Order: sequence, then C-alpha cells, then structure tokens
Amino acid sequence: MDREEKLRYIFNQIDNLEYQDRIKILRNLRDEGLKVHQHADGSRINLTDVPSYIIKDLYEFIFLKITTNNKIHYISD
Repeated sequence: MDREEKLRYIFNQIDNLEYQDRIKILRNLRDEGLKVHQHADGSRINLTDVPSYIIKDLYEFIFLKITTNNKIHYISD
C-alpha cells in the first residue's frame, strides 16, 4: 500500500476510532513536533508534509484498532 492509499484509509477511518484513541494520536503527533490546529468542531493536522514513517505508524495503529474493535463487537453480539 503506498502513501496515498494509507492517507485515504486514515481519512476514511479516523472517525471510527474511540475518543481516547483519537486523543492518543493527537498527543503522539504533537510529541513528534507536528502542529495540531484546534477548532470548535475538532482538531486538524496537515498530513501532506508528515514524514512517511509517521503515516505508516498512523495507518498501522488505526488498522489495528479498527480490526480489533470490529472483532470485539462481532463476538459480543
């Protein structure tokens, strides 16, 4: 999967994460020195200039959380 596909996945799936996971992502990005823009309706980050290793880590974290949450939800039903 190339960078653009990972970015599309991140954009499409970020709202499916739990609140605490989104906060964890924002803190990690801030700790990496990235600028987090806060607005009344949420926070924003310009991912176009983010290094590839951070995009990869974001993708893997979100993918793991989404697949784990889906399995837990499926099992609990």
